[in-house]
Amino acid sequence: VQMVQPGEGTEDTRRVASRQELGDNAWRLVQQLADSRLVVTNVNASGEEIVEVVHEALIRTWGLLRQWMEEDRSFRAWQERLRQGLDQWQKSERDQGALLRGVLLQQAQEWSATDSAVLSSQEATFIRASKEAAERQDQEEEEARKRELEQARQLSESRRRQIVFV
Repeated sequence: VQMVQPGEGTEDTRRVASRQELGDNAWRLVQQLADSRLVVTNVNASGEEIVEVVHEALIRTWGLLRQWMEEDRSFRAWQERLRQGLDQWQKSERDQGALLRGVLLQQAQEWSATDSAVLSSQEATFIRASKEAAERQDQEEEEARKRELEQARQLSESRRRQIVFV
């Protein structure tokens, strides 16, 4: 299913997947599929091993692949959006501003906690970095809130003392 781009209102299409995305266990299956001429492997310009389905007709006619895609469609659509964010984060040299926040981070945490979520190490790192940044921000906000409360308490105490002396 990683070699299929889920269609949103259109048919599913081929997608190039890297060995790094798939992992070594899945790559053994890729090699078997390549021997059966169902997929094509190659090396891209940066030296990464890649794979793609031989023809999009296979996506439409291979019943089991269609079934897997239907089962994983929501996850795969979400994963493609995650990969766009990951790509932006990597291109920005891991700028903190490009990390997931709010609802996007919540969705990432929910999906990554499911048994069916197959994430690359880069995707998992992106989610983890986003979660850690959000936790740091929450902690900083909590510490700032405590400082403000302490300042307010001190000011109130100071005013109370002034009134007592008057």
